[in-house]
Amino acid sequence: MRKNVADKIEKLYELSSGHLMTEYTRLTGESYYTRNRKSLIRKIAWLYQTADSPPLSQMALDRVDELVKDSKLRTKPPQDFNFDIPKRTRTKKLELKPGTILTKTYNGEDYEVVILDRGFLWDNKIFRSISAVAKAITGSHWNGKLFFGLK
Repeated sequence: MRKNVADKIEKLYELSSGHLMTEYTRLTGESYYTRNRKSLIRKIAWLYQTADSPPLSQMALDRVDELVKDSKLRTKPPQDFNFDIPKRTRTKKLELKPGTILTKTYNGEDYEVVILDRGFLWDNKIFRSISAVAKAITGSHWNGKLFFGLK
């Protein structure tokens, strides 16, 4: 790999997700489907590395055509293929009404969380999600609905 490409890739690790998204859009003309830094860095690094690569020779392209011509690769499904895929049933969304008190015993201690209009009150602090409350209580990430027995 060329030194300048390696340097450009190294600088990607210093950029925020927003700047990485901007760089990806600049290189491809499209927006990327996620703001995941690791994924963006990999994609941009690949684009940097392949930008200087020569295109395939005509001989290589001819060989690909030759190999594909004799393959039994199916590009269309059989006519009798059944496309009827059963639809997933959605579970009913759990509605928690403001004023409801959730209780949980964890490591021998009882915890009470009050549901507010815009958040959850625990330990005189307002949290944006029930999972954030569960994380504050346990010190590790939890699915809040699972933690409080709502799921």
